Amino acid sequence: MWMSYGANASAGLRNAKGSMALLIEAGKPGIFPQKLGEYPRDDPLGAGLRFNHGERGTDPRLAGKDFAVQGHHVRSSAPALNYQAHQRIHIGFTDGHAERFHFEQVLRRDSAMWLGTGRGSDDVFD
Repeated sequence: MWMSYGANASAGLRNAKGSMALLIEAGKPGIFPQKLGEYPRDDPLGAGLRFNHGERGTDPRLAGKDFAVQGHHVRSSAPALNYQAHQRIHIGFTDGHAERFHFEQVLRRDSAMWLGTGRGSDDVFD
Protein backbone atom coordinates (compact mmCIF):
# COMPACT_ATOMS: atom_id res chain seq x y z
CA MET A 1 0.00 0.00 0.00
CA TRP A 2 3.06 2.26 0.22
CA MET A 3 2.73 5.25 -2.10
CA SER A 4 -0.91 4.49 -2.86
CA TYR A 5 -2.65 6.37 -0.06
CA GLY A 6 -1.67 9.07 2.38
CA ALA A 7 -3.31 10.33 5.56
CA ASN A 8 -4.64 13.83 6.10
CA ALA A 9 -2.52 14.98 9.05
CA SER A 10 -5.15 17.54 10.11
CA ALA A 11 -7.67 14.72 10.73
CA GLY A 12 -5.57 13.62 13.73
CA LEU A 13 -5.83 16.90 15.60
CA ARG A 14 -7.51 16.68 19.01
CA ASN A 15 -10.24 19.23 18.27
CA ALA A 16 -10.94 18.14 14.69
CA LYS A 17 -14.68 17.80 14.12
CA GLY A 18 -16.87 16.73 11.25
CA SER A 19 -16.42 14.11 8.56
CA MET A 20 -12.94 14.93 7.28
CA ALA A 21 -10.80 13.33 4.61
CA LEU A 22 -8.71 10.66 6.33
CA LEU A 23 -7.15 8.58 3.54
CA ILE A 24 -6.53 9.94 0.07
CA GLU A 25 -4.66 8.71 -2.98
CA ALA A 26 -1.20 10.21 -2.59
CA GLY A 27 2.45 9.91 -3.48
CA LYS A 28 3.63 10.29 0.12
CA PRO A 29 2.46 9.02 3.53
CA GLY A 30 1.13 12.31 4.93
CA ILE A 31 -0.80 15.20 3.39
CA PHE A 32 -0.53 18.56 5.18
CA PRO A 33 -3.22 21.07 4.16
CA GLN A 34 -1.99 23.34 6.97
CA LYS A 35 1.29 23.80 8.85
CA LEU A 36 1.46 21.40 11.78
CA GLY A 37 4.33 21.78 14.21
CA GLU A 38 7.58 21.61 12.26
CA TYR A 39 5.91 20.23 9.14
CA PRO A 40 5.14 22.88 6.51
CA ARG A 41 1.85 22.83 4.65
CA ASP A 42 1.87 21.16 1.25
CA ASP A 43 2.21 23.95 -1.27
CA PRO A 44 0.81 23.38 -3.80
CA LEU A 45 -1.63 20.95 -2.22
CA GLY A 46 -1.90 18.88 -5.41
CA ALA A 47 1.84 18.03 -5.49
CA GLY A 48 1.44 15.11 -3.09
CA LEU A 49 -1.95 13.93 -4.30
CA ARG A 50 -2.51 11.40 -7.08
CA PHE A 51 -5.54 11.99 -9.29
CA ASN A 52 -5.79 8.58 -10.94
CA HIS A 53 -9.38 8.45 -12.23
CA GLY A 54 -11.57 10.00 -14.90
CA GLU A 55 -10.48 12.10 -17.83
CA ARG A 56 -6.86 13.18 -18.31
CA GLY A 57 -5.99 16.29 -16.35
CA THR A 58 -4.08 19.17 -17.92
CA ASP A 59 -4.40 21.70 -15.09
CA PRO A 60 -0.87 22.56 -13.80
CA ARG A 61 -2.10 22.18 -10.19
CA LEU A 62 -2.35 18.43 -10.82
CA ALA A 63 1.37 17.96 -11.55
CA GLY A 64 2.62 15.52 -8.95
CA LYS A 65 6.04 15.56 -7.33
CA ASP A 66 8.28 12.56 -6.61
CA PHE A 67 8.52 12.06 -2.84
CA ALA A 68 10.42 8.76 -3.13
CA VAL A 69 13.65 10.65 -3.91
CA GLN A 70 16.12 10.26 -1.03
CA GLY A 71 15.68 13.10 1.48
CA HIS A 72 12.53 14.53 -0.13
CA HIS A 73 9.72 12.81 1.80
CA VAL A 74 8.32 16.13 3.11
CA ARG A 75 9.16 18.54 0.27
CA SER A 76 10.07 17.71 -3.30
CA SER A 77 10.69 19.68 -6.46
CA ALA A 78 11.38 16.58 -8.56
CA PRO A 79 8.53 15.85 -10.99
CA ALA A 80 6.84 12.45 -10.72
CA LEU A 81 7.91 11.15 -14.12
CA ASN A 82 5.70 8.04 -14.14
CA TYR A 83 2.54 9.85 -13.03
CA GLN A 84 -0.13 10.92 -15.52
CA ALA A 85 -2.68 13.15 -13.84
CA HIS A 86 -6.39 12.61 -14.31
CA GLN A 87 -9.25 14.68 -12.90
CA ARG A 88 -10.69 12.57 -10.08
CA ILE A 89 -9.42 11.05 -6.83
CA HIS A 90 -10.69 8.58 -4.20
CA ILE A 91 -11.00 9.85 -0.63
CA GLY A 92 -11.90 7.88 2.52
CA PHE A 93 -13.50 9.90 5.32
CA THR A 94 -13.36 9.64 9.10
CA ASP A 95 -16.97 8.42 9.24
CA GLY A 96 -16.07 5.40 7.11
CA HIS A 97 -17.52 6.35 3.72
CA ALA A 98 -15.47 6.88 0.55
CA GLU A 99 -16.14 9.02 -2.50
CA ARG A 100 -14.52 10.02 -5.76
CA PHE A 101 -14.04 13.78 -6.16
CA HIS A 102 -13.16 16.16 -8.98
CA PHE A 103 -9.91 18.05 -8.45
CA GLU A 104 -11.69 21.43 -8.20
CA GLN A 105 -13.41 20.22 -5.01
CA VAL A 106 -10.25 18.75 -3.53
CA LEU A 107 -7.76 21.58 -4.11
CA ARG A 108 -9.68 24.13 -2.02
CA ARG A 109 -7.39 24.21 1.02
CA ASP A 110 -9.96 25.90 3.30
CA SER A 111 -12.55 23.19 2.70
CA ALA A 112 -14.16 21.36 5.64
CA MET A 113 -13.01 18.22 3.81
CA TRP A 114 -9.45 18.99 4.96
CA LEU A 115 -9.84 21.01 8.15
CA GLY A 116 -13.17 19.81 9.55
CA THR A 117 -15.76 22.01 11.16
CA GLY A 118 -14.17 22.44 14.60
CA ARG A 119 -11.05 24.12 15.90
CA GLY A 120 -8.58 21.77 14.28
CA SER A 121 -5.70 24.20 14.03
CA ASP A 122 -4.36 23.93 17.58
CA ASP A 123 -1.54 21.56 16.51
CA VAL A 124 -2.41 19.05 19.27
CA PHE A 125 -2.65 15.38 18.30
CA ASP A 126 -4.41 12.69 20.32
